[in-house]
Amino acid sequence: MHSIMIKDYMIRHPYVVSPNLSVQEAADYMAELDIRHLPVVTNGKLKGVVSERELKTALATENPSVLHVADVMKTDVYIAQPKESL
Repeated sequence: MHSIMIKDYMIRHPYVVSPNLSVQEAADYMAELDIRHLPVVTNGKLKGVVSERELKTALATENPSVLHVADVMKTDVYIAQPKESL
């Protein structure tokens, strides 16, 4: 029996953001792409994930203009390898 692998369904070149991007810029980018989550990457390395919910919460604060993706992203993320079974 052939096992279905993650590599068969994964997006090989996902949209990503920098941790230095403002929360407003990240929210605008996410809205433009019509997606709800973005990997946060520095120098090709995954640093975390930011969600639409986290950005909306940050934008509802008193001074969202000082917040960046690094301030609201999740850093405890699960990573799966392409050859793992789906």
